[in-house]
Amino acid sequence: MKFIFDYVKKLIYGQNPYNFKTGDLIYIYPNQKSSLRTKAIIKIYGRRGFIVSDNAVGTINSSGNPSIKLISRNFIRKFCREEKKIKKKVWIGRIPVDEFSWIVKNRLDE
Repeated sequence: MKFIFDYVKKLIYGQNPYNFKTGDLIYIYPNQKSSLRTKAIIKIYGRRGFIVSDNAVGTINSSGNPSIKLISRNFIRKFCREEKKIKKKVWIGRIPVDEFSWIVKNRLDE
């Protein structure tokens, strides 16, 4: 039964040529194709690495480049005016796969 769901998921989302799995911890750095947005995200949130939250390589809105969904392990502190408190903010989003290179790929549960 699992085989059928995996087959349907591959048809919908496509293959994952980068072999990222949900829960992988990767340390990334920008390469020469990186946009300013990607460089800023890596600089601000990438110090402790990113966790792969979805192993399906999808597409970004109109650019059509393959991307992967990541969650930052580093957080920043922001002041919330409504509650008058400092809150911790974590980045969750998609980064195009061709705009970064990774150094280490580990599993969190190992």
